[in-house]
Amino acid sequence: MGIFDRFRSAGQAAERDKNKADTSEQDATRLIEEGHVLEAQGRVDEAMRRYLDAIRLAPKLARAHLNHGNALLAKGDLNGALDAFSTAIQHKPDYAGAYYNMGNAQLNYGKYNDAVASYRRALEIKPDYAEVHCALGVALKELGQLDDAVTSYRRALEIKPDLAEAYTNLGIILEHLYNTGIALLNDGKLDAAVENFHCLLKIEPKLADAHYHLGNALKKLGQNENAAASYHCVLGLKPDHAEAHSNLGVVLHDLGQYDEAVASYRRALEIKPDYAEAHSNLGATLKEQGKLAEAAASYKRALEIKPVFAEAYSNLGVVLYDLGQHKEAVASYRRALEINPDLAVAHSNLGSALKEQGKFSEADASYKRALEIEPDNAIFRVAQMFNLPIAPQTVAAAVAVPDDFDRSLKNFSDWMLAARGQRKQLVEALSLQPTFYLAYRYGNHVALLSRFGDMVAASTLQNPFKPVAKREKLRLVVVSNHFRRHSVWDVILRGILVNLDRTRFEVVLYNTGNAEDGETNLARSLSDVWRDTRTVAGLNGWLDAMAADQPDVIFYPEIGMDQMTLHLATRRLATLQVASWGHPITTGLPTIDLYFSGELLEPPEADTHYRERLVRLPGTGCCTTPIELKPEELPQLAADLALRRGPRFVIAQTPYKFDPADDALFASIAAAVGECTFILVSDPQFQWAMERLIDRLSRAFIERNLDPQKYLLVVQWVPREKFYTLLDLSDIFLDCLAFSGYTTAWQAVQRGLPVLTLEGKFMRQRLAAGLLRKIGMTDTIAATAEEYMAIAVRLAAECRDPERRDARRRALKAAAPLADNDVSVVRAFERNLIEALAERGRHFEPEPAGQHASSLSTPS
Repeated sequence: MGIFDRFRSAGQAAERDKNKADTSEQDATRLIEEGHVLEAQGRVDEAMRRYLDAIRLAPKLARAHLNHGNALLAKGDLNGALDAFSTAIQHKPDYAGAYYNMGNAQLNYGKYNDAVASYRRALEIKPDYAEVHCALGVALKELGQLDDAVTSYRRALEIKPDLAEAYTNLGIILEHLYNTGIALLNDGKLDAAVENFHCLLKIEPKLADAHYHLGNALKKLGQNENAAASYHCVLGLKPDHAEAHSNLGVVLHDLGQYDEAVASYRRALEIKPDYAEAHSNLGATLKEQGKLAEAAASYKRALEIKPVFAEAYSNLGVVLYDLGQHKEAVASYRRALEINPDLAVAHSNLGSALKEQGKFSEADASYKRALEIEPDNAIFRVAQMFNLPIAPQTVAAAVAVPDDFDRSLKNFSDWMLAARGQRKQLVEALSLQPTFYLAYRYGNHVALLSRFGDMVAASTLQNPFKPVAKREKLRLVVVSNHFRRHSVWDVILRGILVNLDRTRFEVVLYNTGNAEDGETNLARSLSDVWRDTRTVAGLNGWLDAMAADQPDVIFYPEIGMDQMTLHLATRRLATLQVASWGHPITTGLPTIDLYFSGELLEPPEADTHYRERLVRLPGTGCCTTPIELKPEELPQLAADLALRRGPRFVIAQTPYKFDPADDALFASIAAAVGECTFILVSDPQFQWAMERLIDRLSRAFIERNLDPQKYLLVVQWVPREKFYTLLDLSDIFLDCLAFSGYTTAWQAVQRGLPVLTLEGKFMRQRLAAGLLRKIGMTDTIAATAEEYMAIAVRLAAECRDPERRDARRRALKAAAPLADNDVSVVRAFERNLIEALAERGRHFEPEPAGQHASSLSTPS
């Protein structure tokens, strides 16, 4: 064979080899495509065989190795998959897809740094590979490199604006960034998350997870209605999404839709019974509905599932405290803090519980710790600054309370100015009734309460108020937590509602409380419209009701004992807003126009005691009806008293109404009278305060060389039926000097029990005196402490003469009805409302039929 023949033969062989390789690659490609089909059908093993056959036909075909790696990964063989991807890269070093798949495998198995390296190599080869940028973002997020992850997602979207996965992951990242700190929220990244989710959902509106995360972002922004809409979208796509049901419940709770919130939590728990957070959220809403036992059960169930759930322990503590289980509440708070020492709300809750137990130093330490964690939290700040003694132990401590309150006001005002724009929950903080116990200390507190009132009003978002069109009847809204057996209802409110002229007034009652009894049914029957926490929930709900009802007058029988009442009273919601003496001291609020009291309760200079314009109604300013009850026996008390000699004085008041300055007076009475008994009634909520009061009184008795155990007898608080028996077993009712009691004195005279009172400088020290003046029994009203003691000695001597004793009791029982059914009070109340409205340009006179405004309607 010649040389040219040899070259020709070699060329023909090479051509045959090339043709053979082309044929093999074509066959391999066909096998790969078959493998794709099989893999899509879930027949991974058969697909694997196709890929291996392809590799045998074309060992250097990178695509075959890539698909083999994908199949191995689907089988869970990570190492085999990585080897296959590496082989693909050996045969094709610039194979970006192989690096991408290798990175995905590494990412799925938690090899995040390796995944980042693989993705970055893919991007060196193909910089505009959008899916790789997106996957790189996922790996960086898992490594905690959040800013770099966001950059990767944004680059993916620059390249491919319709890449839905990048929008989803970017939104999640931005939401997570919010949770890392308040500073990131101020940067607006949560808003950016919302924007990204909206963009994503325009591209793919059926992505349930995107709707869910959008709802979470909106919820954290306080956009509850929009958040609820997002969660509803989730549930339209995934009805069994337990987390969406639970989070929907949270926003419904915040919107005041408690029944709907409970239904959402219960649905979440049907889907996921061991969902601790849903049990805890359910507990929070049940508490707001006043279902405390059920709320406690929900929190306890959450803790059975998740024993290290600090927030649930803290919330359980709140419920236990409201149930009167104070020691258990403190233990629950402490357990929460063992789990999470930085749970600020648990420190604050613990502080409040300790304060109510009289442990003021420990309470202060708890408040300070809460503020170290959340220095801008206004609720914690108010609790700490106004941590004033409930029952001072010394005269000096009691005298210092107003000055301490003054100092607290200044400090809080300074903090408000310094923290403007950073403080949280300011309105809620200032509605925590930090002024309540100030009323129990001597002095004119109008200046202090007015400063506080200005502070509250300035911090309140004032709702736009527009006077309503003229109507035939004056529409009166009454706001109270006490449409039930309570002194506010029995003494102030009941008689007004029963006797109000309904030809001139429409009555709308707002019951902000949860407790009900037979008197609640009476109140409901006396209303044109009744609203309560079953139909209205949360501050916004009550504000919406006000906007719908458009009252001419709002009447607050008391301001100071109920948080929601104070929330509403701080706003201008009607042309005329008035209060009364359910809490017998000025409200201090610039939004309250009139304060209704009684001419027999007020001294001549009383106008200077009120920020509001004082209105002196006839008599005691109330139209009461006697409470007909059959007394129930107290055999143990009767037996105990039978062992004691001498007159029986009863002082049926809570311990914080006793001022230390008056302790010595009671000891002096005992010394002057001789053998006698002072019966004190202990409130279970303030057992500690009663113990301290007994310590105080004991010291006063010992200073007079008297054995306190022979004179002082403490009995537990009893129901009204048994309280009447307690009064019957007593000889003399001693009124507290610093804070008089109208209801107890009223009950005492009904039982014929002499009431000794000192008529002080302020209405809150003149309530019993006003009652006695009303019934014409004034010989037990003292003007000084010395006269108080002299009358006590005289009454004690009278008790030793059964005839004189019984005669006085008969006279008191005969006179007692003079205190009741004074309808002139109601007529004066009506007249003053109409005149005050006329001063404000609103005149109410009957109009021709058909020309008055539309009747009331319930807001949707």
